[in-house]
Amino acid sequence: MALQLPVRVRVNAMSGRFEEVTRTINTSKSGIYFQSEQPYSKGATAMVAMNYNPREAGMTLDQTATVVRVETIPG
Repeated sequence: MALQLPVRVRVNAMSGRFEEVTRTINTSKSGIYFQSEQPYSKGATAMVAMNYNPREAGMTLDQTATVVRVETIPG
């Protein structure tokens, strides 16, 4: 079973500025995979907070991440 964790992702890039809270579809030692309707672009820098809990937002530690893959899901 894939590990699904709450995650907050914040992006400030040429493709747009946005923030979302979602769940990972899968996680690994070197990255996370999640589904989104936001306009991510390969190479964009994102700030990611794993195990995100909005009630404890002040305790959240952001990690810098780079988008390495963007897939379009039909439909």
